[in-house]
Amino acid sequence: MGTHINTIKRTNIICPRCKKIGGSLQKKPINKPFSLPIKTEIIDLSTAWDYAAKGLLRMCDYLRLFPPDTALDEEIARSVYNHYSQFTLHSSTQIHGFELTHLSTPDQNIKNRKAYFVSRPKSLEDSLFYNGAQKPIKKPPKHLELPRDTNNILRSSAALLYGAGLCCALRDFSREVIQRHFTEDENQNFADAIYSIYTSLFSDARQATSFSDLSKIMADIHNHGYHGAAAINAIPTGYCLHCYKRGRGEAVEMDRFEDGPIKWKCPKCGSKEVVKVPYTDKHLRNIQSGMLKRLEMLAESWPIYGQIVDMYKYAIENGPNARTDFLKNFKEYELQAIKGELFRRYRWIITHYDPSQKSRRKQCIITASNIANVGIQDERYKLYKGSLTELAKSIPKNFSMSKIMKAIDIAQDKEENNFKEFYDAGRNVLKVMGWPEAYIQDKLRYDISYALLTR
Repeated sequence: MGTHINTIKRTNIICPRCKKIGGSLQKKPINKPFSLPIKTEIIDLSTAWDYAAKGLLRMCDYLRLFPPDTALDEEIARSVYNHYSQFTLHSSTQIHGFELTHLSTPDQNIKNRKAYFVSRPKSLEDSLFYNGAQKPIKKPPKHLELPRDTNNILRSSAALLYGAGLCCALRDFSREVIQRHFTEDENQNFADAIYSIYTSLFSDARQATSFSDLSKIMADIHNHGYHGAAAINAIPTGYCLHCYKRGRGEAVEMDRFEDGPIKWKCPKCGSKEVVKVPYTDKHLRNIQSGMLKRLEMLAESWPIYGQIVDMYKYAIENGPNARTDFLKNFKEYELQAIKGELFRRYRWIITHYDPSQKSRRKQCIITASNIANVGIQDERYKLYKGSLTELAKSIPKNFSMSKIMKAIDIAQDKEENNFKEFYDAGRNVLKVMGWPEAYIQDKLRYDISYALLTR
């Protein structure tokens, strides 16, 4: 069960799902891992950098579960820092300070994933009905076995976290500065190039084999042919080959050893041979065909990606206050990463009194952005929404939501000071109308964002 932020006080809010008035409002985190956007959702520079950030964060989680050896760890860290420090111009001392901070802050998501992998069947007491009858016993799922050094935060995982935070800053910088200078087709071409580069670096849930593993299989096909590559890259099942042959299909799970020359050993017969499942020729031919297409796409996209990097470096270095704002944005995402809140999603739950239910409660689940459609039973609420609509019309269209929030925080010139006064007035109005105080800022931010989208 995840922790949640709640308020028990009854309110006069209007639920957008069941239209009931009143109830308690809760904000709970969604513990499910985020999903990578599909290619059709990547339509401009900001969505492409968002894809890159999520992919790098997923790679970071994977390397914490399955840490690489020392040489590979150093190589990954060096390559990642060399590439992304082009944007920040961080010195080696600053990067070392970043590492010292994140090498000692394990992510809660990794703890949950580790608990999943090392889970074991429930005890007999947990498998009984309330009357003492035995529940039907299901065979537990066979998980991947984690290495002994799992959950160790190495330099490579810290470097990928650095890259993920920087891609988040590039995403916001694209929305505010870069992509509005290009046409829709130009944005799409840039987005396709970024997608092609980053999709070759990591595997998502729709890819069973990583790009690097596929490259090794391609080399084995060239050197040994299809049959040889199928045998070399056969996948071990973890069951004893000797017992399987002698027992006519008997499946005896072997013990696995990470250290030492012996990797597998059967607890029954002592054999070290494991049953392996080879690839089929047809599968290898499909892999080869798909890899050739991806390599062609990668070769076409790499020059464009180089132009994109140069464009961002120039804009960050030469724009008015661009580098200062960019680094400040990056620092905000770094703080989110320390708290484990980078890409963490939330949902809203409105709990109503319902006498027809056994618990006398009924819960309506509201998505995070749909909080703008939760109304308040108050005559002043229509005036409040109308004032936000007029405010949205007066704001230049090149002002994104993040830029408006920064204007509220910084308040450098007269226009931003006036906007901050309006923001503070909106918070006071929501408080007077009875909106829960703990969530006033969430409500006002989503209401402003909704007004900007629908203007």
